[in-house]
Amino acid sequence: MRTFNVTLTRGTQGFLSTLNGVSAMTKMLLGIGCQERHALTIADVERAKQYVMKLGFVVMSGQTGHAYERSVCLLHSRFGGMVYDFEVTNDSDKDRRHYNESILHGYPEYEDTVIYSAAVERFEFEWAANPQAERCMQAVRTYFLRTAASDFTYLATL
Repeated sequence: MRTFNVTLTRGTQGFLSTLNGVSAMTKMLLGIGCQERHALTIADVERAKQYVMKLGFVVMSGQTGHAYERSVCLLHSRFGGMVYDFEVTNDSDKDRRHYNESILHGYPEYEDTVIYSAAVERFEFEWAANPQAERCMQAVRTYFLRTAASDFTYLATL
């Protein structure tokens, strides 16, 4: 029977202490457990970037305005189907919170930043190659200007 000693530290430092090394996103793309201690090499990072380029689809969410809605529209422009209001959120009028990332002491790490940048580059390339996605976003914007999104409504067919 295994015995584990656990010390809980609250707050940011407690969270960071659970990471066991760094670059969880990069490690997971390589099949390495995110909690595993593994010193990533430049070759590892390049291999992870290649995996990002080979994934069937990349979803963006978070930092930039309407990133998730753009992902939904790009998904439908590439793979078809109707877009419904419950697939997107109306956060255009919400106040975006600004976080003080300096308390993270360098997290996310260089490796994950490289991978995230590759994902953004791929997403933007695919967005530019799929003009239907922008038409979908126009429908989403128009919809949210007209309604509070209380009903499930058909927005667009791509």
